[in-house]
Amino acid sequence: MSPVRAKQKKSLPPPTTISNFVLACVLHLCRKYVLFDIDTKVGVYLITVMCGSFLADFCPLSRNHYLANKRNLFNVCFVKWSWLWTFCMVGSFIYLSSMVYCRGDLRTVFRHCSRLIVSTLVWWVFTTSFVEIERRSGFCLKSTFVTKEQCIMNGSRWIAFDISGHCFLMIYCCLVISEELKIFRNWDRNVRICFDRHEEPSDDEEVYEGEVTTTATSYRVEAESTKTVYLQNTYYLRILFVVISMLHLVWDCMLVSTVLFFHSFAQKFVAALLAVAAWFVTYRLWYKQNFSPGLPGEGVFM
Repeated sequence: MSPVRAKQKKSLPPPTTISNFVLACVLHLCRKYVLFDIDTKVGVYLITVMCGSFLADFCPLSRNHYLANKRNLFNVCFVKWSWLWTFCMVGSFIYLSSMVYCRGDLRTVFRHCSRLIVSTLVWWVFTTSFVEIERRSGFCLKSTFVTKEQCIMNGSRWIAFDISGHCFLMIYCCLVISEELKIFRNWDRNVRICFDRHEEPSDDEEVYEGEVTTTATSYRVEAESTKTVYLQNTYYLRILFVVISMLHLVWDCMLVSTVLFFHSFAQKFVAALLAVAAWFVTYRLWYKQNFSPGLPGEGVFM
């Protein structure tokens, strides 16, 4: 019996609704904003910190500005909790997306989620170190108090090298967001290509009439299950992508605010360099190694 090639007819996509069209436009704008070349983004951040700091030093803005008040709404509700916001939103995105491209393999999914554990450790180590550096390098102005707390409680001022934790965190959060959301640039196209590749017989594969191997059957069942997860998760991934893009915008705005109103040039520039270094060591060096959590998008399906 001569082999008969199994053929599948592609169905046309359903007509686009107004809501889907609007969502597609919003997603396109978010992709353009969040996912532009990350090396360029690093350069933009460093230039922003330098130019903004020089502007603040030579043409200081009014201290009466709302954003110059540390108790402003954005600082209290967002910046103070910036890593928690980023962790929850990006963590949800990593879990939902990796469930698709890892075909539900929880061990591989956890491996991808562990990147946020590494990033949390980076956040804790650096911010804790900044506090310790400020404590050890400082002195109390016009008094003999040896601790920052005693100095401030008695109405004096603590002079120290206070590396900008906000500047570090805003840049680091944005770079992590850009790396983790990068897989969504061509999400639908890439996943569908994978489905087509695994559902259709390859050129060296023969399928006979009335005869399908157990391996091929189980593989297609697994692919169909993954396709169901893809359809379910993609809806939430699109919403998360838009929400995280808005969060990225808030972090960018608060970075500009920090650069213009707080800290000295050296304190901000050192923070920016450390944020870039932390991103580079993890995403550009370590995550490319076999003994690492891996890069976003690496899985058994994609």
